Amino acid sequence: GNGTSNVGVMMAIGYDDDYAGSGNAGLLIADGDAGIVLFDISTPNSPVLPDADHAQDRYNTSGTAFDLYVDAANDRVYVADGTQGLAVVEYNYSAGPPIEITWSLQGSVRFDDAIIMGIEQRATGYYELAAGNRGVLIMAVGDPTELANGDALDSSSGDSDSDGNYVESEYNTQGAGFSVLFKSVGGTNYSIVSDGDNGVVVLSDSSYDFTKIADYNWINFGNLVTN
Repeated sequence: GNGTSNVGVMMAIGYDDDYAGSGNAGLLIADGDAGIVLFDISTPNSPVLPDADHAQDRYNTSGTAFDLYVDAANDRVYVADGTQGLAVVEYNYSAGPPIEITWSLQGSVRFDDAIIMGIEQRATGYYELAAGNRGVLIMAVGDPTELANGDALDSSSGDSDSDGNYVESEYNTQGAGFSVLFKSVGGTNYSIVSDGDNGVVVLSDSSYDFTKIADYNWINFGNLVTN
């Protein structure tokens, strides 16, 4: 293709079928220490970096972009940003000429003793975060533009600034949460956590409250046993 990341380590991919009203499909990529980068894939076998002078192909977050969730309806990307927590970045497109991509940080929140490595949308305005040694937590984001470090100390019953941003719940697994997957099966909600050396943890997730269902350890090069 016409353009390459050539900076970071591509760690996760999100998709927008009409990025920022451009009329084109795009991939947003979590690029490790290089932040996030946008590729135009309107020609699938020839992805390009759309910004004409490549000055704004990427947004360099303050942490390490491990994972992301693309809110295509609002042209926003929610970034699991390592030690810097959760960042919400907006992307915009101008047809020019020349074509320009612009980025703006909407808000961010850091968490004590947590490295945010994975993200999954739980429901509109609720995001499950794989939080390293802190396990998994659900962050409510009612207003990304007001998201700040103080929101990590807020809860649904104690939202100190009434901005709708707070920690809804969390569960401290025995390992280190690297990624999380949310699924609803037969009317029951499950959160499945890849938990580092501890293997895989399966949690039931009822009204955002976690209960452990199973804790699987990887041993002997891939055999699964349950505790």
